[in-house]
Amino acid sequence: MLYIIAGLFVLVIAFLVLKASAGSEVYSRFGVSESTHQLLGTDLGKSTKGVRLSRFGINGIADAVFTHKQAKEIVVGEFKSRKQKGRVRYNELYQLLLYMGHLAEKYPDHTIKGCLAYADGRETVHYDHEVYSALVSLRGELIAAFRNRRPPNTTPLHRRMNVSAQNAHLRLVAPPAND
Repeated sequence: MLYIIAGLFVLVIAFLVLKASAGSEVYSRFGVSESTHQLLGTDLGKSTKGVRLSRFGINGIADAVFTHKQAKEIVVGEFKSRKQKGRVRYNELYQLLLYMGHLAEKYPDHTIKGCLAYADGRETVHYDHEVYSALVSLRGELIAAFRNRRPPNTTPLHRRMNVSAQNAHLRLVAPPAND
């Protein structure tokens, strides 16, 4: 009986240690410090709760959302398990910009920062309201495409406008055809 109690005690301690280190891993993955930022929610891991972002019928759950403890700043992070190889895909940028825009609408007095984390590094993303607005307007095109069974405009967004104006430091590429 004593062995069973001791075994359960060891399991509880191991669980608490793993849970504490998992939180630290989320901070380091996105390049923020536990001393300066508070984790509002994460979709990484099994026992965590993500921050649901929803506006204009566009919904999602960011992999991590942090708020600065002293400044009016929010950092939203999205993790991609692939290796970056110095390239950011347009769809990855668009996903993060939608999250950033949703947060900017919800917290207009905060600075919104973005981070795309990869298996081999991370990239900082600056919020671009023009691209966010263009992405939101694509919702109407998507509805029309479903209704008419063909898209009204087949030109990708990055050919319609300069999507890298605020993020010129990123090397943007289209996803591979089999992705």
